[in-house]
Amino acid sequence: LDFYKNEIYPRHLKSFPLFGLEPHGFWTPSSEISHKLYVLVSYPKDVEPSEVVRKYMKSCEFAADIRGFDPKTIVSVETTFLRPTDSSPIR
Repeated sequence: LDFYKNEIYPRHLKSFPLFGLEPHGFWTPSSEISHKLYVLVSYPKDVEPSEVVRKYMKSCEFAADIRGFDPKTIVSVETTFLRPTDSSPIR
């Protein structure tokens, strides 16, 4: 988990913008026993997020990002689309 947090995610900061993805942060739960990672990302307007993710995950940039990481260790991936409220500082 530390390798992913400290090596992989910083690589995403350079590749995400190439696909129109704007990362707002990476988080882990405060519990030490949890092996979850959370990412808040904005997508470009008028695009299908799943299409952007599909293109990114098939790209050579993504392959370079995950270099040294065994993708078989990923148990699941969940996506939740959020809508900002009128008073949200992130829009």
